[in-house]
Amino acid sequence: MASRVDTSRRVRAIARRLRLVPQADESAAAVVLGPEHELVDVLARRRALSVQILVTSIPIGLAAIGIARHVGAAAIVLAAAAAVQLALLVAVSYLRSRTRDIAEEIIASGNDAARALSTVEHERRRLASPKERRRLARSLERLVQDAERWPRGAARYQPPPGVPCLRLVVDDAREVVELLDTEPAGVRGIALTSRLLADGGASPLYGTDPEPLREELRRIRYLLVAPRHRTNDRLAA
Repeated sequence: MASRVDTSRRVRAIARRLRLVPQADESAAAVVLGPEHELVDVLARRRALSVQILVTSIPIGLAAIGIARHVGAAAIVLAAAAAVQLALLVAVSYLRSRTRDIAEEIIASGNDAARALSTVEHERRRLASPKERRRLARSLERLVQDAERWPRGAARYQPPPGVPCLRLVVDDAREVVELLDTEPAGVRGIALTSRLLADGGASPLYGTDPEPLREELRRIRYLLVAPRHRTNDRLAA
């Protein structure tokens, strides 16, 4: 009986750690964004994988008990179940990261209706936190410093990603860094900054033409200061 209780407790602990996605989140996302939206699919896959992890935790627990009782096949069962669970955990980790990316894209797009989704609202709060704003500001600042330090006469060498364009838009980038460190900062602008830094080949930061990057930095700057304009308008009224 005690072993069953221990297994049940282990399953509940894993469930809390995985943050199982309630089916209500998927349904709400389908209503707000449409059933074909990627977020709906990712949330459904996360929930399905999390359930599978809970299921595989049961043979892992039983196999561990079997090993303690010197059951011959227990070690094989434990190794097989652990390998399956590890693969599932890696997949869930990727989907959790993709959920955050999609939520950032939704926030950056200005879709206010999506604030009704707990996944999107959670990401809004994370982006608006001083810790995340400082992290983004420091990341962009480091790239600017790398661009400034890159030797002018080193054109024959391949510069790090972002350096060629950033060297030509340093002032715009530094304005964004300063605004990220200042309250209040518009969440749309913060989300766009995050996508600018993390979106790989799709980001103008990693392109070869500085003009798209300049335009994106100025768009971010505008959206970062927009809440202040609204505050001043209310005070004036």
